Amino acid sequence: MLFGILNWIFASDMKVFLFIARKISTFKNKDFNISAPAIKIGIVAVSLGIAVMLLTVSVIKGFKHQIKNKLKSLTSDIIIMPYQSSEDITSRPLMIQKDSLELIRKSHFVKYAEPVCIKNGILKIKEENEGIVFKGVFPNHHWDVLQSYLIEGNFPIYSDTGISKEVVISKKLADKMQIHLNQKIIVYFIVKVENEEGEEKIDYRSRDFYVKGIINPQMGELDNQLIYGDGRIIQKVNSWTSNAYSQIEIFSKEGHSGEEIIENLIDKLPYNYQFVPVEDLYSNVFNWLEMIDVNAVVIIVLMLIVAAVNMVSALIILILEKVNLIGILKALGMNNWNIKNVFLIISLKILGWGLVVGNIIALLFIFLQQNYHIFTLNPDAYYVDYIPVEWNIIDFVLLNIGTIVNCLLFMYIPTILISKLSPSQILRWE
Repeated sequence: MLFGILNWIFASDMKVFLFIARKISTFKNKDFNISAPAIKIGIVAVSLGIAVMLLTVSVIKGFKHQIKNKLKSLTSDIIIMPYQSSEDITSRPLMIQKDSLELIRKSHFVKYAEPVCIKNGILKIKEENEGIVFKGVFPNHHWDVLQSYLIEGNFPIYSDTGISKEVVISKKLADKMQIHLNQKIIVYFIVKVENEEGEEKIDYRSRDFYVKGIINPQMGELDNQLIYGDGRIIQKVNSWTSNAYSQIEIFSKEGHSGEEIIENLIDKLPYNYQFVPVEDLYSNVFNWLEMIDVNAVVIIVLMLIVAAVNMVSALIILILEKVNLIGILKALGMNNWNIKNVFLIISLKILGWGLVVGNIIALLFIFLQQNYHIFTLNPDAYYVDYIPVEWNIIDFVLLNIGTIVNCLLFMYIPTILISKLSPSQILRWE
């Protein structure tokens, strides 16, 4: 009867479990020289594990978001160009009427539709020559997509009344050729012309420009040779009509994708228009970004294993050290399940403190990095000059839940030892 009552008390009164667990896991009791450090190590392991996982996801999301935004601001989400076998986008013009351009701009998914003329050229400064890519834009061009990259001067305002000589160049090109704001530069464009006999020959046509602004997108080779100018200059150099362009750059509205734009417009435009997503245009960069996701999965799996193994180790040490107490509790009538609950409470304490500390570490790092850019990168290699981080509440919740579930599953492994221990054998151990 006595053992039945004791068993009922132990099984029903959670306060008893909490009291025993608190006494076992206390850090202040000097008798627990082994278990207390083991519990602390378990808390540290869980803290570092969850912090590393949260930071890994935040950094990778921030990094991918930054790179994709930069690529799309320089090239747009979707490019419309003529079908052509040559990789040179300047070899054939895209003929588009004003009503077709307005049809694109009125699409529900389209934010901007910008016609551009692109042509390779040679920039000459004194005795130095440098190959460049001249990207011609037109009046009412939306410069706001590049506003965050402007470091000197202003963006030019092109009007319908005349052709402007004002241009915007990249910082890399300005540094390499030692060009400063408002400086006059000369660009030579290569064109093919026919002589009187009908033979093609190469001709050079020079144009002078004035540097109105300098941008610094930090996109490696993509902005290394970039010059923005008046697109009507390229039309005149190529002897194109006013409705001839190299391509149409389409920027999607927030919450919409390039695929939606293609589905919406592909049947409304002529068959000889080719729709090219930025993901296909720079597939090497996007494939590299996709590979980063694999690294994130590997890191998360490793951190989950490390946190769980350390918790299991701490519990095993605790159980072995408290083997006499386990024998006494069994002798008093506490069953294996209730004894496991005591150690489960200790495990939850380790897990709870670990999650709290780990989340604080991650959030503190994200706050400091977002506001002060403490940790920097080489922009030539990574396209950004600091480690970008992006905080997302859903990612934090899912990773915390995943860590809790993973650790709870592993917690029951060491409690198997409790079932294997008999009171008669334990109480003879001294």
